[in-house]
Amino acid sequence: MGTPEFPDLGKHCSVDYCKQIDFLPFTCDRCTQVFCLDHRSYMKHSCPKGNRGDVTVVICPLCGKGVRLNPEEDPNITWEKHVNFDCDPSHHEKTVKKKKCPVTRCRELLTFSNTIRCRDCSVEHCLKHRFGPDHGCDGPKKVESRWSSLLASAEASISRLGIPILGRSYSLRVVVM
Repeated sequence: MGTPEFPDLGKHCSVDYCKQIDFLPFTCDRCTQVFCLDHRSYMKHSCPKGNRGDVTVVICPLCGKGVRLNPEEDPNITWEKHVNFDCDPSHHEKTVKKKKCPVTRCRELLTFSNTIRCRDCSVEHCLKHRFGPDHGCDGPKKVESRWSSLLASAEASISRLGIPILGRSYSLRVVVM
């Protein structure tokens, strides 16, 4: 096999009737045998361990949770374990209930990929109504800080003294002693 420069290059396909030499062989991750391009899939080379990695999940009609079926265990036993230990029918409505966009006359169902939470009102909306004006949001809430209230009280004091404030171009200096 191979060439004088690369004596280990290429391997024969493990399928009895094929035995084709392949210079880029595939090794099955389940049965660890070597195959050519045509026989690399589990079904093509009739892999005895081909279904071990398969995952089958059944949705429970009682609680709405997914139940993973173990391929090496009887599905009835797996189901009995779920019903006896994990199943809680009170959670069915939470897992199955679909949320809609709260905007009037919008029928869009909110899913993982089309849901946006507004930064201003913290309500989830669909992508169509993600901007504040589209869903009737008032915009960001103004946070009153201690300094802005101090400035407002200083302006009120100055105006009571009768000093004209022209365009607010003055500077206010607070000295604490």
